[in-house]
Amino acid sequence: KGLLDLKVGDTVSFAIEVSDRYPGQDGPHVVRSDTRRITFLSKKEYLKQIQKKKDRLLSRILTIYRQQRSAFDSVRVLEPAADSYMQACQVEAIRQELVRDQLKEIALQVKLLLDDLAANNVSDAPEGESLEHVRKALLNIAEQHLANAASLLRHQSGVAAKDGEESPDPSSAAAAVNTAARELGSLVLLRSIDMAQEVYAREARMLAQVQASLRWRTVQDQSAAAQSSLSKEQNELAQWTARLVKDLNHGMRFEKRPLAVLRLIQSIKNLQAALTEQRMRQAAVLITQGQVDQAERLQAGLVTTLLDAEFSVRLSGAYATLIKTRDRMRLLVKVQTMLHKQCAEMSAQTFEERGAEVKQAQQNLRKRLLTLLLPSVPAPRAKLLDETFPQAPPVQNLLKGADHAMAEALKQLAAGQQQAAIVQQRKAGQSLARLVELVDRWSVEMGIQTLGLSTLVAASSERLSRIEEYEAKLVELLEKTDTAAAEDQKVDGLAEPQQILTEELATFNSDLIKQNQLNPDQDIPPLLSRMQRAEQAMRAAVKSLKANHADQAIGQQEQAADILAEAFAVVTRQNEQLGLLQSLVMFQRSVGFANGYMGDIVAEQQDMIVATKALKSDDASGLLPRFAHLKRCMDDVAPLLDMVATRVNTGTPLVFAATDLEDAVDSLENNDKLDALDAQDVAAESLDKVYHLVKELRFQTGYIAEIVDFLHTSVSDTAMMEYQQGALN
Repeated sequence: KGLLDLKVGDTVSFAIEVSDRYPGQDGPHVVRSDTRRITFLSKKEYLKQIQKKKDRLLSRILTIYRQQRSAFDSVRVLEPAADSYMQACQVEAIRQELVRDQLKEIALQVKLLLDDLAANNVSDAPEGESLEHVRKALLNIAEQHLANAASLLRHQSGVAAKDGEESPDPSSAAAAVNTAARELGSLVLLRSIDMAQEVYAREARMLAQVQASLRWRTVQDQSAAAQSSLSKEQNELAQWTARLVKDLNHGMRFEKRPLAVLRLIQSIKNLQAALTEQRMRQAAVLITQGQVDQAERLQAGLVTTLLDAEFSVRLSGAYATLIKTRDRMRLLVKVQTMLHKQCAEMSAQTFEERGAEVKQAQQNLRKRLLTLLLPSVPAPRAKLLDETFPQAPPVQNLLKGADHAMAEALKQLAAGQQQAAIVQQRKAGQSLARLVELVDRWSVEMGIQTLGLSTLVAASSERLSRIEEYEAKLVELLEKTDTAAAEDQKVDGLAEPQQILTEELATFNSDLIKQNQLNPDQDIPPLLSRMQRAEQAMRAAVKSLKANHADQAIGQQEQAADILAEAFAVVTRQNEQLGLLQSLVMFQRSVGFANGYMGDIVAEQQDMIVATKALKSDDASGLLPRFAHLKRCMDDVAPLLDMVATRVNTGTPLVFAATDLEDAVDSLENNDKLDALDAQDVAAESLDKVYHLVKELRFQTGYIAEIVDFLHTSVSDTAMMEYQQGALN
């Protein structure tokens, strides 16, 4: 029976029933299949469902990509001399095989989607071509790169198990793991802007890590064979950088989150404007020519450029990386200081006996220094009383000075010159100590940019509530003591609750001391002095209560209550100032985001003008999606500018810019290139006006924040001097 009136949107349920040909006494045996449903979709809706399934599969690939990046981080730091090297290689080989099986299973799921497209006679759709590309890429990664990585890791495990002529070296296995991760990233970035940003950030971090490793190997081994190998690897790094940019540009999707897309586009353009690929190839040439110093300087700059690219799309990652780098630098300073002290205390004979050991330790320290991941360090923010704008700190000079001192120390150690080596070690330690100070300052400022003052405000609010609680309990005890004294009753029964309250206060004071030791805070000492005086008065009250000296206990409780009230007032002032400063900092941060997006929009508009001028024909179809994307960016940035609407008029020029952009699109569609350029020039002027208005407001907000910070610091300094004067008295 035919169903002739079916239409799009209808669902048909059906089941298959089969009866046997030779019935028994009770009739034929009947078997029915499960019920199936078929929903009839339009081609557009059907392809939309296919795209959703494809996106789910790409999400699974994203998880595998993250695992593969983690595997690379593990393999690249394997130490052949470690006892666990063989076992680690075996574990990583198994991991690669598991990932390989997962990719083959996902490729099978993609094949089912392709078969579904063919069954519905839409295999010629662009979605089919995209799915076939994904399927082939997955199989290629599984059968070639992952299989190779697993094989190399098993080989390394075998080399470690045997005591043969071949030395263990995980570099080839790490390269294979890295290649698989890179290829997976090229697939993942097709999913969405969020995945594209993540892949861009992770790959930029990987490139920086590999570049830092190449930098270390360049200065360490200058033999002809090593130079040839390093030059080849440096060129491969340039190829992967170009491949990353190409894949991102080719797979860019403009449909969702236009401001995030714009930020990624501008970051890619900045990476290209920095001539990253060209500098990598130049470094390869310099290595081949034996110009190690020039190559090393280029490589150091490339590490910074790549990290800046990562952090341009991931601010939280910048802060986390900076904290890790700061901790590593602190450890580096500590170990360098210890090594210098050990060398200085060695006798000549001991130095001669342990020279090789000391040299190896210094070599390891230099490797840690040259492989540090440190992005560009900006100039510190201008303080209220600064007469000139601060300059960017000499981070690169300090790094170079520390490296030069370590290199000289190694030369002196090799020559057996103890005193000369000690001098160079001292210089290295001094440069590193100065560098740590700069990074500490920067980490505080970046923490404020990332998190604001929320931690300080929360801590201050917690202190306020605790002090209020202690004061309320103490006043309650004071009233009970006063009532008992008025009725000529014994007060020793109140000694226990007074003792409990005193111990709570003592714990609070102990926590304050620990907090100030871990993270010095100028607000804590003035408060702590008062809280300790309150604790002393309360302990005295406990003794008086036990001795039934009610009048004396009342006086001591009143004294403690007055001190707690004074401490409460101090913390209240601190909390109000911190709250105001937090509001200003977060407002300034929001304005900064809006200003950054406006800067990206202005830059993109200028690029669109250049692209329009470069049109060779009247066909502007390739530019129209970019114009539509820029218009959506203006629509999305408008709500961010609402918060400054009461201070500056940004709405009017932004509306004019959007109108001019629409006029430019109309002109291009009508093949009028000159009118399109005129409209874009006017739009660019309006956008630039908005950008500078928001930029000026950001400076004004920063100035007010500096005033509040200055007042807060002044109040804290006054309280500190009062505390110090009281201590002297």
